[in-house]
Amino acid sequence: MNNNTTTPANRKLDPFDSSAQARLINIGVLNGDGTVNVHNMPVYASIFTGLFFDDLFDRYDDVSHINFVFSLFEEFYGRGDYQQMYLFLSMQYDSIRKQLPDPVWLLAGNKAAVRAFMPLFMTRLKSLMTESGLLAPADGR
Repeated sequence: MNNNTTTPANRKLDPFDSSAQARLINIGVLNGDGTVNVHNMPVYASIFTGLFFDDLFDRYDDVSHINFVFSLFEEFYGRGDYQQMYLFLSMQYDSIRKQLPDPVWLLAGNKAAVRAFMPLFMTRLKSLMTESGLLAPADGR
């Protein structure tokens, strides 16, 4: 038997372990020094928010439920409670019976990344709600 072979580890992804920061650097959310990559974060947030929005519509036929979810995000956003917004996002994935995508799950262990991500998430979500006709445009048209 060759002792140089390795078997893949079946380690669960943990946003609070020592590899989480390296993983966030690898996907471009953080810079090499551990700071938030402000150039990549808007694209990252836009892609994820679009997927989340579609997941909500795939799960719920009743737009009043989607409006309710949006209103709670708005409430947390208005208070600047980005950590609560993130927890609520995680709860929404539980309610639609989907796993929070790994790249977003990894944010849980990095408060600076959550603080950068959630306002971008909210801006994109508001835009999607407006584009879909569920929210009146800010200019009242």
